[in-house]
Order: sequence, then C-alpha cells, then structure tokens
Amino acid sequence: MIMVQEKVSELQDKFQRAMFMYSQLDNEKSALLYEIDLLKDDMEEKEQLLSQANRESRDLTSEVKLLKRTVDGLNAQHMALRAEIAQRDQIIHVSIGVLFFSRSTPLVFSQSTIALIEKAVPGSSSIDEKVKRLNKKMRQQVEEAEQSLYARRTARADYANSAHNGVLNEDLQRDAAKQLAEIKFKLQEAERENTNYQGVLRDKENALDEAKETNRHLQNRIEKLHAEYHFHFFLPALECYYYQSAFVDTPNIIFTFFLPALECHYYQSAFVDVACYRFLLI
Repeated sequence: MIMVQEKVSELQDKFQRAMFMYSQLDNEKSALLYEIDLLKDDMEEKEQLLSQANRESRDLTSEVKLLKRTVDGLNAQHMALRAEIAQRDQIIHVSIGVLFFSRSTPLVFSQSTIALIEKAVPGSSSIDEKVKRLNKKMRQQVEEAEQSLYARRTARADYANSAHNGVLNEDLQRDAAKQLAEIKFKLQEAERENTNYQGVLRDKENALDEAKETNRHLQNRIEKLHAEYHFHFFLPALECYYYQSAFVDTPNIIFTFFLPALECHYYQSAFVDVACYRFLLI
C-alpha cells in the first residue's frame, strides 16, 4: 500500500512538472506567434513601401522622358532660330549693306532691340559680341540640363537596384527630387531666354523692314534729283547720249563738247553713289 502511494505521489510530481513545462512551452509558442505577426506586419509595410517606390520610379521615368523631349525641342528651336538669324544677317549685308544710325559704328538693331540685349547681357562690348554671349549662355544651359538628365538617369538606375534588393534609400529620393526641381528651373530659364531671343529676332525683322523702307525712299529721292538736274541744267548746245551701264543702274552722260568751266560735285550716301554735275558757263 505504501509503495502504491509513493508511485502515485511520484506520478503526481511528474504530472505537475509536465504541466509546468507545457505552460512554459505554451507561453513560448504565444511569444513566437506574436513575433510572427509582427514580422508579417513589417513585411506587408515594406511591400507597400516597395510598391510605392516602384510607382514613383515609373512616374519619375515618364517625367524625365518628357523633360528630355522638351529639351530636344528647345535645342531644335534654338538651332532653327540661329539659322534664320544667320540667313537674315546675310540678306541684310548683301541687299542693303551696312546701316548707319546715330553712332559711327555699323548697327543692324533698333534702339528697343539694343535695350533688350543690354538688359540681358550687360557690359561695354559690341552688340554682336553680346548676341554671341547670349547664344553661348543658352548652349551652356542646355548642356547643363543634359548633364542633369544623365545624372538623374544614373541615380534612377541605382535607385531601382536598391529597391529590388529590398533597401530603400531616402537620401536618393531627396536627391532625385532636388535634381528634378533643378531641371525644371533650368528649363524655365531656357524658355525665358528663348522668349527674349525671339523678341530680338522680331526687332531685327522690324529693323530690316525699316531699312528697306529707308532705302526705297532714298532711291525715289535720288531719281527725283536726277530728273531735276537733267531738266534745270540742260543746255541747247549740249549734245549728250544717255545709255545704261552694264554694271550699275546710274545714268551716264557723255559730253561731245568742252565747256570753259565745269564744276562737278560728287555726293556719297550710305547706300549708293550719286554724281551730280553743275555747269558754269562763262
């Protein structure tokens, strides 16, 4: 009987120890399940962040492509404007020549155009040099925009690699946003410069029209002066032959007799050379 009681007490002790171990294991199981839930929540949060980063990367890629197309369009427009200005300068120098205004140096710009150029490029250099400096500045801005786009593209590739590896770099995102803002600012500056450049082009066209109008008035005045000289200084004893030269359109007079005194005044204008003859009979 005593042995049975001892075995029962021994079994009770083992049962109590087993229950204690079971409670410990149950507590450990609960702790592990809680940690698993935390890890699942953390994984879901990181998956959401990764999806958001991928969406932002796609948006930035589309925006960079759009900005690159804008830069290419501005470059093409800039080259077209340069070619058009060069063509107009050639037409000005060939058809009209050098225009002289109030200054002794030759100019092909109006006063409003000169004011715009001096406002955009201050300094004491000539107008042609300022226009060249303005073109050089625009080219530098375009090159800087291209370099920024290249840097942005490289940073985007690094960002995509880090996202696939599960590493999110916030500094890279801030740097990308900063570079994007710089690109937008430079594009706005380039558009403003392009607008000023178009204004300069319009002023040059107005100057060209004014020069053509001035040339037309001068030619009409020269023709009237020729008609007046031929009418007032015609002499009965003067036989002259009027012929057209093969090189210029100025009428030439061949005198068939000698006068006692011949006074000739030669007038030179900025566009054509006119010879006016005044005869003094003694």
